[in-house]
Parts: sequence; C-alpha cells; structure tokens
Amino acid sequence: MAKKPEYLRRYEAMKKANSGFLNSDYEEYEALVIKKEQFLKDAGAYKIEYMKNFGELLTKILASKFECIRLKKTISYCMTKINVGESINMNEMEKEIDGEMKAYFVELKDMMDETERAKRSKTADDYSFEQSKKIFRRIAKRIHPDINDKTADSPELLDLWNEVMNAYYVFDYERLEELEVRMNHMLKAMGINAVPSSIDDLRTKIARLEKQINEIIGSEPYVYRELLADKKKMAQKKQELREELEEILIYQVNLEEKLQELTMEGGGTFSWQIIL
Repeated sequence: MAKKPEYLRRYEAMKKANSGFLNSDYEEYEALVIKKEQFLKDAGAYKIEYMKNFGELLTKILASKFECIRLKKTISYCMTKINVGESINMNEMEKEIDGEMKAYFVELKDMMDETERAKRSKTADDYSFEQSKKIFRRIAKRIHPDINDKTADSPELLDLWNEVMNAYYVFDYERLEELEVRMNHMLKAMGINAVPSSIDDLRTKIARLEKQINEIIGSEPYVYRELLADKKKMAQKKQELREELEEILIYQVNLEEKLQELTMEGGGTFSWQIIL
C-alpha cells in the first residue's frame, strides 16, 4: 500500500484533532475558513523564505535561459535571410526579436523584484508568529467575510478586515491587538453582538473548503516547508541549481559561438539603419 504524502497526513491529523471540539456544521465551517487563511499565509511565508535562499540562483538561471532563447531567435532570423540571399538589417532584426522577447523580460523582472522583496523581508520570531495566529483567529471568527456577511455590506468593516490581513501577513501582533480593539468597538457601535450562523448549504461549502485546503498544502509554495526545514536538502538544492546554471551558461556560450560563425562565414551582409 502506497504511503500517504506528508501534507495529507498533516491535514488528516488536523481534522482529527479538531473533530472533538466541533459541535455543529457551522463550527466546522468556521474552523475551516480560518484554517484556509492560515495555510495561505503560511504558504506565502514559505515562498518568501524559499526566494531568500534560492532567488538569486533562480534569477540567474532564468536570465540565462531567456538569453539562449534570444540567441536562438537571432540565429534563426540570420539563417532565414542568408538562405534567401537577403541582407540583414540589424535595426529591424533587433526590433523584431525584442518584440518577441518582451513577455520573457517581464517574467524576468517579476522574479528579480520578488527576490529583492524576499531579501528585504523580516522573519518573525516564534512569539510574534504564535500571537499573530491567535489574534487573527479571534478576529476572523467575528468579521471574516465568509463567516459574517455583514462585513461585505459594511465599508468600515471591510476596510478593517483588509487592515487585519495586511498586519497578519507580516505577523505584526501588536497591530493586530489594536485592530481587535477597534473591531470590538465598531461591532458594539453597530449593535452586532454575535456572528450570524444562518449559512445555506454548509456541507457543500465545507467539502469545497476541504478540497481547497488540500490543494494549498499539496502544492507550491506550501510544499517548500519540508525543504526549508532540512539543511541537508537545502544544500543539495543549491548545488543542483548551481549545476543547472553552469549547464545553461555552457549552452549559451555555444550559441554565441554559433552566431559568431554564422555572421563571419554565412555569407550574409549586415546593415545598420541610422535613426535620427
């Protein structure tokens, strides 16, 4: 019998641990809504830590791959012109290839920006992490838009919820404490003492949430968790990325040499258009 993946065993253990405390479909739904937010937040934290450790190498690999694509497009363009006996206008060639490479450049810039953000981000200490999760659970039980439909109908509550999510994203538990006080004051002023519990078709929504949670913890970036917790695997991953980069750089040099040979021996003529 095949062994269950670690993420699935964790999720089943979490369900089992919670089962004794949930007395209704609504309580189960509420717990899953909050658990989903926590898993999403954890996934974001793992992605940041992953990019801190591997972002520079991944960016170099991507940049080299895209340079190889650009070189291959250039070689193809030159060979086409040479085969039909036409001269190669360098301005036209660069304009055409730059246009084709535009989407690649955007992807590369996105990865570079993500790596820089990860390097600047701070890792929360254990106390901040645990306190933030506790406060977030309390707030979410009262004003999470999927639990309390009054949140979506109130611009003030919705703005407050967005502030809560931003503070939770960086594990700012002191900010969350302040927001919880504001929430209690706001709910009291609105005459809201309890979260509405009349939600239609709860079993269907519970099943959907369980599926979503399984998808989150079974895919990137959540699966980075196991890698980041193992120093040996981290070192091995870095070595694999270095080897991959070396192979791509060798291929890039080969393409550059091929292009140089083509321009010197291919019989083509090159022209530059002076743009004033």
